[in-house]
Amino acid sequence: MYRVVPAICNAQSCPMKKTYPHATQLAKAIGREIRTLRIEKEYTQEQLAAILDLDSNSISNFETAAVNPSVLTLLAIAAALNASPAELFAAALADFERRSGKSLADAYGLTGAHVARQLTSLKRKRVTAAKKRAA
Repeated sequence: MYRVVPAICNAQSCPMKKTYPHATQLAKAIGREIRTLRIEKEYTQEQLAAILDLDSNSISNFETAAVNPSVLTLLAIAAALNASPAELFAAALADFERRSGKSLADAYGLTGAHVARQLTSLKRKRVTAAKKRAA
């Protein structure tokens, strides 16, 4: 039996929707992949929920993207379905790209330079926070 953490936000009130407008599409793609793997393993939603020590509605909520599971919950779901997290996400990303007609990086306008700027910004913030703590 796997112990999982609660979902991080529900789809309606998730602050990530404003920052990442394609997050809902990606969450739906991940939900479809969870459902596909669950059906391949011949588990009902209730059986998978019992394996993960969740209430029976949780799996339905994840599969329909009504609730976004935490990363730890996704890892536990993948393990319970004998799939690697990479398999779960690769299939979900392929589904997202097929349905949206673009890659996730293209959907967000991400380039190598953009990612480098973001990493540099994060490093600066960490250094600043460390200096404040030391003072």
